Amino acid sequence: AKAGEVRLAAARDFALAKKAVTDNLLAVTQLNRSNDELDALDDKAGLNCTPGSPGLERRGKLSSRGARSLHFTRPALSFDMIDMPSKIRPLPKLYIDIAIEGIQQRGRIVIELRPDKAPRLSENFTLLCTGEKGFGYSGCKVFRCLPGWWIQAGDFHTNDGEGGKAALEDEQIVAETTDLEARPGAVEMVCVGSNDRGSLMVASQFFIHVKKYSYTHVFAYVIEGLDLIQRLSQLGDGSQAYHPSQEITIVDSGRIQQT
Repeated sequence: AKAGEVRLAAARDFALAKKAVTDNLLAVTQLNRSNDELDALDDKAGLNCTPGSPGLERRGKLSSRGARSLHFTRPALSFDMIDMPSKIRPLPKLYIDIAIEGIQQRGRIVIELRPDKAPRLSENFTLLCTGEKGFGYSGCKVFRCLPGWWIQAGDFHTNDGEGGKAALEDEQIVAETTDLEARPGAVEMVCVGSNDRGSLMVASQFFIHVKKYSYTHVFAYVIEGLDLIQRLSQLGDGSQAYHPSQEITIVDSGRIQQT
């Protein structure tokens, strides 16, 4: 009689488990119990099972070959939560507003800096855009445009490529070499000489390229307004040392505040 009761209980529990199974493979949520409860089920129903850790989802399948049994697979690995910064700091961005002679509407260029690759070049360019040192790009001209290649600006002294200075401790700083891709929209400072160690020196003049080229001092990219840069480059007059045929002025520049 006792053996019959055990078989009856096993059949009842097996029917309940089978009802919870779809396509013979599923997450057996009804059996997501404590180890003690699963051990009791094993003793009572004669099912071959291996309980996982409490609180973890268990996956299993029913087998009808030989003795009926419910096989549990190994529970999924769990990982402790890794502390992550509450906010990833975005790359700094600057704007340069452009006015073209004879055109009422202004254009805006947005530049994204890479201080992780060129911290001093990025800092120098930022200070020149904001004018925090009492001088900078606001009011200076785009004085050279090579059609399909680049535009050149940043000489706020003479607007002809002979002037300008850095905004850091010296009037010229060493140009940091980077591995940033030389793609259209790349921003690079103009080399104005070299120091006694042979390092290239830069000040305030800069190029914005509209064509891929080989250079290794990229520190930023135009992320908005590259079409404007391309149009400006077409204004260069080859008979006038590629000075633009219409005056191009940086009327304002500065930081873009980011939340």
